[in-house]
Amino acid sequence: KNDRMKEKARHILCLAFLRSGEKNMEKILIYQVKEKETIKQLLAPMKIRLEEIKAVDLRQSIGDLADGKKNVLTASFTGSAPQESLMVFCGVKEKHFDKILFELRRKQIPVDYKAVLTPSNRKWSVLMLMLELTKEKEKWSVS
Repeated sequence: KNDRMKEKARHILCLAFLRSGEKNMEKILIYQVKEKETIKQLLAPMKIRLEEIKAVDLRQSIGDLADGKKNVLTASFTGSAPQESLMVFCGVKEKHFDKILFELRRKQIPVDYKAVLTPSNRKWSVLMLMLELTKEKEKWSVS
């Protein structure tokens, strides 16, 4: 019985270790981006994961989604979802970041908003991030 408990504890530790490593993994979150498969093919050689944000998860924090978690206490989004597309770069290395932006332009893949996960915005919900990006875009188009 003791050996089984040790084995189970070792298994749990292994899983925890594997999951902790995922936080440093390069990942891109997308919402409402049409050319998902093209982007997936672009990211594959760079070993960057692509995850889609579903409309029900618009209230989840960007940081939690980047970490592959969902806060069960956060209510699902049920309202009228934004139609704009969003791409969030999470832990993407600079050389990959530049290449991805270049390829998106070259392949003419439209993405309304692009953002980088930062310590400041990681607690924001997807909706909050999109609202901030909308304000920024409006500010730039006025000046």
